[in-house]
Amino acid sequence: MLKRFVAFLAIFAVSGCATVFTGSTSNVQIRVVDAESNELINNVKCSVTDNEGMVYLISSNPGNIIANKGKGTLRVDCKKPGYAQQNIGIAQNINGVTFINVLFWPGFIVDAVTGSMHKYPANATVQMKKL
Repeated sequence: MLKRFVAFLAIFAVSGCATVFTGSTSNVQIRVVDAESNELINNVKCSVTDNEGMVYLISSNPGNIIANKGKGTLRVDCKKPGYAQQNIGIAQNINGVTFINVLFWPGFIVDAVTGSMHKYPANATVQMKKL
């Protein structure tokens, strides 16, 4: 019984709490709105690029991407004829679940390697102005 308990603690300690509980990806919904009316813009095309060059394409509005955590600021580039091109950045934040690893520090290393110690916001809004 003691061996099983020690084995369980060892596995839990190296598993990485944020990795286990929140995964290594973030679902981000991106809305593109008219800067004056705040209404969704139809037929807008956006691309989202992370710091490692991974590109996510969005062809609906609102659109969703599943971004790998820990890849730095996401750059969002949106285009639509009749509107000025708009570029924004979506910064990552610290995933609060990571702080559970204060007691199990090897898990912090796992979270850092998988990127799970970071997260992206669930929603982002891009405002575009008519030309």
